[in-house]
Amino acid sequence: EQCWEDIKDLPMLKFLSSHCGVKDRAEMESVFLRTNGGELAEKSVPFFSMNPMCGIWEGATVTYVAMQLAFWMGFQKVILVGVDHSFSTKGEPHKLVVLEGDDPDHFNAEYFGNGFTWQLPDLETSELAYAMADYAYHSRGREIVDCTVGGKCPVFRKGVLRDEI
Repeated sequence: EQCWEDIKDLPMLKFLSSHCGVKDRAEMESVFLRTNGGELAEKSVPFFSMNPMCGIWEGATVTYVAMQLAFWMGFQKVILVGVDHSFSTKGEPHKLVVLEGDDPDHFNAEYFGNGFTWQLPDLETSELAYAMADYAYHSRGREIVDCTVGGKCPVFRKGVLRDEI
C-alpha cells in the first residue's frame, strides 16, 4: 500500500503478498503469494516453505520471504548484504508508527521519508525465521552466509563478500 506507485512502475516481475492492498492487480507484473504473517504474526504457525506457490510464512521480515523464494528457485548459496538486524527505534513489534524526521534505521536517512508509516521490527520472530531458513538450507546441502559489515544477526555464518562470490 505504502509504495504502490513505486513498486508498480518497476519493469520486472514482482512477488507480492496476496494481502498487500494492491488496488489493481491487472496493472502489476506480479506473482501474488498466499502469505501468513504481517499483522497476523502472533496467530501464524512458523514454517519454511519449500514451494511458496503453496503458501509462505513472512517471518516478520521480507528477507525471510526472499530466502524462501531463493530456495524454491534453486539457489545453492545465499549471500546476505545489508542485514543489520539492529534498530534504534523501539516499541511493540508490528505496531504501526509514523516516522518523524530522518530515518535512523536504514542505510539512507530518506529510506522511509518523514511521514512514512511503517511497522516496528520484530527481531525475535525474525531470528526464529532465520534459524528455520538456516536449517532448511543446511539440511539440503545449501547455505546462507551473512556478509553484512557490522551486522548484528547472530544466526548465520559470517563471511566477507569478496571471499564468498
